[in-house]
Amino acid sequence: MENITVGLAFFAGLLSFLSPCVLPLVPAYIGYMGGRMTHTVALQAAGDKGKSTSGAKAFARANMLLHSLVFVSGFTVVFVILGIVTTAVLASVAKDVIARVGGVLIIFFGLHIMGVIASTSRRLRKSSALINNPLFSLAVAAAGSALIVWGFIELFLILPILAAWLLTLFLGGAFTQPGVFWGRVLNKLESVLYTDTRADFTGREGLGGSFMMGVVFSAGWTPCIGPIYGSILNLAAQTGDVAQAAPLLAAYSLGLGIPFILAAVLLDRAQGILRRLQRHVRTVERIAGTLLVIVGFLVASGQLTILSQTLNGQFADFSARVEECGVGFFEGRITGSQLGDCLGGSIAPIRVEESYHVVLTPDKTQMQFVFQVDEAQPIDVELGSVETDLTPIAVLQNAAGEEIARNSVFIFTTENKGLILRGQMLPEAGTYLLTIINEVPTTKTDFRVKVRAAQAVALTPVETDTNNTDEPETVVADLANTGMNPTPTPLIPLLPVNSIEGAAAASGAAIGVKVGNRAPDFTVTTDTGKTVSLSDLRGKIVLLNFWGTWCGPCRREMPELQALYEAHSDENFTILALAVRDTLDDVKQFRTEFGLTFPLALDENNAISIQYAIPGQPSTLIINPEGKIVFLSYSLVTLEQIEAVLAELES
Repeated sequence: MENITVGLAFFAGLLSFLSPCVLPLVPAYIGYMGGRMTHTVALQAAGDKGKSTSGAKAFARANMLLHSLVFVSGFTVVFVILGIVTTAVLASVAKDVIARVGGVLIIFFGLHIMGVIASTSRRLRKSSALINNPLFSLAVAAAGSALIVWGFIELFLILPILAAWLLTLFLGGAFTQPGVFWGRVLNKLESVLYTDTRADFTGREGLGGSFMMGVVFSAGWTPCIGPIYGSILNLAAQTGDVAQAAPLLAAYSLGLGIPFILAAVLLDRAQGILRRLQRHVRTVERIAGTLLVIVGFLVASGQLTILSQTLNGQFADFSARVEECGVGFFEGRITGSQLGDCLGGSIAPIRVEESYHVVLTPDKTQMQFVFQVDEAQPIDVELGSVETDLTPIAVLQNAAGEEIARNSVFIFTTENKGLILRGQMLPEAGTYLLTIINEVPTTKTDFRVKVRAAQAVALTPVETDTNNTDEPETVVADLANTGMNPTPTPLIPLLPVNSIEGAAAASGAAIGVKVGNRAPDFTVTTDTGKTVSLSDLRGKIVLLNFWGTWCGPCRREMPELQALYEAHSDENFTILALAVRDTLDDVKQFRTEFGLTFPLALDENNAISIQYAIPGQPSTLIINPEGKIVFLSYSLVTLEQIEAVLAELES
């Protein structure tokens, strides 16, 4: 998608809030902001004896709004940075570390809101025999060390942090004077969390916490990758144009943040209710704290990311429609009266030269498309990636609903691509409505529709019958004889062929990295020394995975891929995993560590990643036995997602 403006990116981000995969973030945010709100109400009650002045209420409202802005800026910073460095080695590592360590911080904050930290501190002070025992220090040192190893993942991060932790314990006297050491720790903790709590009400403190919460939530959650957001990520990954991608990512993130800011304003109105129910504030705090603890576990374990991605996969069509229809309305390509049909999936805004995936069934026999042109011009309507019998009718109307053209002749120009309208003249600039009808659908039919500027179809000549003395005709003549719309403007001369059928037989599917295209071929050497080409695997379903031993999410994904391989090893299925920016020794060690039995190979110099325009790791493609891409994901995939694709291929 080209010509994305800052305003369009902002609007697309705003629409993304309505996507199902954003839902996991909403309760987490409400839990955090709700905890801050109840804490503020409790502080007001303690300081003003239940009688807050109007000035205090106004300041509390501004405080809530300020924290929401800082929260949004936190996840905006992460989206921008990780979007720009999406292909960098450290991007995946940083995101995984932030999610794990941040998840623990969320759990800690939830326990603080619930009052568990305060009660635990009091009990430890009373249990002087416990904190005076060096074994207590040893247990805390072991638990903290295990948490550091788990949270920071990579050795180059673990070693300095672990050394700092143990040195602090040894030099501070945790083992020689444990009672004095832990007394100082408890004093410091209480000073930070509870002393001079009126200062917290001023709003000057706690902003760093809100910023970190935004950072943590963004690292533990994956947004729906809609048409606009996906285009921005591709721009950052493929062109490296930071000056262009960064403002677009920032605008998208800020647009996504607007509903969260509005939610904070609405939450603020609940303060009046809490003041009237003062004796129940502690109950509300416990509920908010419990919610945060649950969310913290989800973030730290990676389950929030998996949940978000699962929802993204299950509701991908709806999420894309929300963005496409909203952007289409924003740009004036669809009207308010068409918006409901667009969200329902029966009408879609498209741009000239961009294709749209269509699924028609016996219950849904037609699809409508709205597009705009800036001047009078001839256009073609192409149907591509056609895998089943298709009996289409194309109807073209202008903005007033007047029929301009109708055609029921579909001519294949390649193996799975053809024209339903050719050289149709659009008399003026404006909006047009295209309806594609499948007259006799017996099963699900899926294909791609593209409206493009009229052009010659350059086909490869085929060998002719030597006994045939007729002069070869051009494709233009063949099309005209079938009753297709006559060409109103001169076109580039086409290569001569004897028949459309012959020309189609001489051509194959387009090669590319989009669903429906034939996967580009390559040759690699596996870690066991075997040479494998993708074309050698033709006839099998191939799961092509781009990963790295350094990639935290890849480590979570690999056990599921191994389970998938074992479950389908006796079927017509295989996995080929390409390690990016890795060494052979690291790959071999990784195989042993995870007990992997499917083929692993090195992507030398990122050549195949560049060939496939892979923006980051992990990325997964599924290629059908004919060598065509049927599934594409630039993030973690779940076993359920892949099984669904395999079931459809095997049905």
